[in-house]
Parts: sequence; C-alpha cells; structure tokens
Amino acid sequence: MSLISARFGVLLPPRQADFVETAVRTFNVLNSHRRAWRFRGLVVMDRHFHCQLALREMHGLPRGRFLPFLIRTLPQPDHIIHLDVQPREAHARVLARGTDAERLEDLESLRDAYQSLPEFPCFTSIPADGPPSEVLARVQTAISGAGG
Repeated sequence: MSLISARFGVLLPPRQADFVETAVRTFNVLNSHRRAWRFRGLVVMDRHFHCQLALREMHGLPRGRFLPFLIRTLPQPDHIIHLDVQPREAHARVLARGTDAERLEDLESLRDAYQSLPEFPCFTSIPADGPPSEVLARVQTAISGAGG
C-alpha cells in the first residue's frame, strides 16, 4: 500500500488503507488455502491474517471480528514462525533494497504490535538478524520439530 500511495501521491487514512489491505489479504489468504487444501506436504503461507492484525494494532485500529473469525475458522497451521529482525537491521535492509521506504519508528511500532498480539505466545519466534544460512538453519530446525 505504501508504494501505491507514494506512486499516486495519495495517502489513505488508516481505516481506508486497512479496508483495502484487508480485502486484498483476505483474497490472497483464502486463495492460498484453496490451493493448499489438497496439497500433501509443507505449505508456507507468508503474510497471513496475523500480519493485518499487527498492522491494525500499530495504527491504533481495533482487531474487529472478521479476521479473528477467519483465523478460528480456517484450517489451523501446525506451526507459526515469526522471523524477528531488530528494527534497525530491518530498516537497513529496506534501505539496501531500495525498492520501498519504511520509517524506523514504524518498524519499531510494528514489531511491538506483533509481540502484543494475544496469539503471539504460540508463535515460534526466530531471530533473523544473522546471515541467511543461520536463519535458514533455525527455520529448518523449527519445522523439523513441529510435527504434524
């Protein structure tokens, strides 16, 4: 949303941005669940509904009922992995990519928002500040220990 807003010079108010983001995310997540329904094997879903709930928390918006309902209703994952990057490191990575822009304050706020989710204690949080090979090894260890 931030890239589209910047391109067209339009900054949507948080509630309107959330409405559009929620619609897009809901379509993507439901489509991913549809595609994964009969797949046997490891399915990785990036940016699920918890991400939208964290964005809502970050912007001071209520959780609402719709996304928590979908989280309860859809098939439950065997494992939720949260890749935790220190905000300064995340900001440096965003700047190095050069494809989008994020403020350090927003990354700090988003990290806090994720950690404040009531579901967060059930997540496996993996430090992701190190080299990709170390992060991958941690993810593989978490997946192999997940069972299911």
